[in-house]
Amino acid sequence: MCHKKQIPKLAQIRCYLAFILVSCSTFTSLYPQNSLAQEQAVQLETITVTATRTGETNLQETAIAITTFDSIDLFERNINNTKDLTHATPGMSISQNANWAQVFIRGIGTNNIFPGSETSSTVHYDGVYMSRPTMVFNDFLDIEQVEVLKGPQGTLYGRNSIGGTINIKPYLPTNEHRSIGSIELGNYGRTRISATVSGPMIEDQLMGSFSVLAHDSDGYVKNLNPAGTDYFNDENHEGFRGSLRWLMNDRMEFIISTDYLDQNESPPMRKPTYTLSDGTPANTAQVISDPWKINSNFDSTTELTNYGTHGKYIWDINEDYEFTSITAYRGADYKFHGDTDYTEIADVDFAMNEDQNQFSQEFQLTKKIGQLTWLVGTYYFDEHIDYNFQNNTTLQSAVNRTLPSIPLQVILDAETDTSSWAVFFSSSYALTDQLSVILGTRYSYEKKKMSGCGISTAVGGTPAVCRPDEKASLSEHASTPKVGLEYQYNDDLFFYGTVSRGYKSGGFNFGYTDNISTGFSHPDAEFDPEFLTAYEIGIKSDWMDHRLRLNSTFFYYDYKDLQVQSFKNFVSTISNADKSEITGAELEATFTPTNNWQFDAGISWLDAEYKDFKNAAEQNNNGPIQIDASGNKLNKAPDWSTDLTARYYQYLQNGSMLTWRVNHYWQDREYFTASNLKTKSQEAYGITNVSLGYSSIDGKLELLAYIDNVADQDYISGITDFNLNSGMAGDINPPRTYGIKAVYHFQ
Repeated sequence: MCHKKQIPKLAQIRCYLAFILVSCSTFTSLYPQNSLAQEQAVQLETITVTATRTGETNLQETAIAITTFDSIDLFERNINNTKDLTHATPGMSISQNANWAQVFIRGIGTNNIFPGSETSSTVHYDGVYMSRPTMVFNDFLDIEQVEVLKGPQGTLYGRNSIGGTINIKPYLPTNEHRSIGSIELGNYGRTRISATVSGPMIEDQLMGSFSVLAHDSDGYVKNLNPAGTDYFNDENHEGFRGSLRWLMNDRMEFIISTDYLDQNESPPMRKPTYTLSDGTPANTAQVISDPWKINSNFDSTTELTNYGTHGKYIWDINEDYEFTSITAYRGADYKFHGDTDYTEIADVDFAMNEDQNQFSQEFQLTKKIGQLTWLVGTYYFDEHIDYNFQNNTTLQSAVNRTLPSIPLQVILDAETDTSSWAVFFSSSYALTDQLSVILGTRYSYEKKKMSGCGISTAVGGTPAVCRPDEKASLSEHASTPKVGLEYQYNDDLFFYGTVSRGYKSGGFNFGYTDNISTGFSHPDAEFDPEFLTAYEIGIKSDWMDHRLRLNSTFFYYDYKDLQVQSFKNFVSTISNADKSEITGAELEATFTPTNNWQFDAGISWLDAEYKDFKNAAEQNNNGPIQIDASGNKLNKAPDWSTDLTARYYQYLQNGSMLTWRVNHYWQDREYFTASNLKTKSQEAYGITNVSLGYSSIDGKLELLAYIDNVADQDYISGITDFNLNSGMAGDINPPRTYGIKAVYHFQ
């Protein structure tokens, strides 16, 4: 609510007063309380996770590398959606192209956003796989915990979780009454309001919860062109989530949940570099140095609706066995129309529609106790996508810069159908009280079909013929086993080692062609599946009477046929790198020297390299070429990334508390294409965030004043290099933002 040019002076003053409310008002009547008890150190709390899908387990006794965020972490770090996790999770990179998410974990992910291919690092919401990239950036609403699982998770999570997965766990309604209201006000007109009501409808039998959200901001990218949208990267979200939990008897329960989110806003824009890949100036009339200003010549809009319903039936058969069924239906409807040359020249006018729906069914049977514990299950997935793409450009931009600037229209129209089923097994056998063997596997079968056509027509020329009978199909099967050992040396020291296999299905290059009218008959229209063999060892430990926690991991990945995305003649193209290798190490540490201080650190090191990639597709000044990328670094895999946080808890005389927090994230240079050109990379950068929180003695009132990106650092996390006329463009990330949040727990 503090955008200077869009609200009255009085409203600005009110906003600034609200921003300093936490840091000023508390000191007028409250004084620090110093006592011996508060200076003494406290033990770190036990963190439970659901990563093994066999119920809750202790993070420190779970043989998976996991970074967790509970509801307090999400609040204090101002994390409102999946993308906000990027600067809180070293080794993970999340960017976007328009509203499509691009998630990379330990250097594994994909930039491809089109039907015919899926993500390599996945997102699961309440146990349900989110297939399309447009589903990933839903606002967090009444979320209890987020878990980032690193490394192949194919045995338990299946479809394409080759790099890892992000588990989003919403709160479950219980017999406890919960009524919460929250409001956030910030600069750039930011307003975020949410409310949750949860509790028993029939005591000990029927519980329910309902949450609503409204999120609005004016946008932080200024458009200097009066013919276009005034501000880009704005937000206009409205949504809800509801759950009913029926305790059928002492051993059976059924939970049904539904969620809906509607977004209607301008698209996230990109900043032109005003150069081609070798630094040659692009054909633009105006170069704008300000990283948060562009000159777009027409209105750009997006409409995105995400929705879903899922039911979970849990039967606790006896003390040994439990049966679970998860049935889910989800959909995403997306419309985009944008100026994707991002300049004042009439060069690229891009429009597309994507309508997706998916159905999944999973059955699990778990043996919970004894020397041998196991989980066996089956999984079925079915998806349909309708997709239409229309691009108005020029021969100069799309094919070769030496050609005349003749208008060119490209139309692609297709639909895809994917069906997949799997059986899986995971077990742990205790050889001794301390040593256990891990054994599991998953067998997957997948079938894909794509049909449609592509047309490329020079304006005024003879239209190409769209052949609606153009079709392609493929079927694949693969097994993804996992073996390992875990050793509980004592209550505070846990070792594990695993060998696992990851698999991601092959697919289609939607519209891939040298002559677009050849459609799916082109020999390179399909690409192969990718396989990963991962070797990992880890240590999880608590020291100094549970005041110091150190978790470390070392891993090596042997990659076959890694799927790599690039652009060729304005078409997203995926090719396979024959061999790649990733070596890495991670450290997460938490230290509480006294009751007043807590320090957290996350460090990731990656050595990710294409070992054999002789046919890499690349775009130079005059069009698509092939290069030998062998020996180059993988996309979006910086050598080093760190996340450091310090908190000071100040206890006040009336029992309330202030939390002072400073956080710094830093990462090394990352490349966005296989060519490793510096013009297509982001140099090393750092982001500093600070906040001051207040919590009342009864825990009902929470306030947070924050400043994110204190130094106003500009950086990009992805780039497009398909335009040969107006040049490359990098995505635009937020400048310095600040605001205040208030949360009140009515019950």
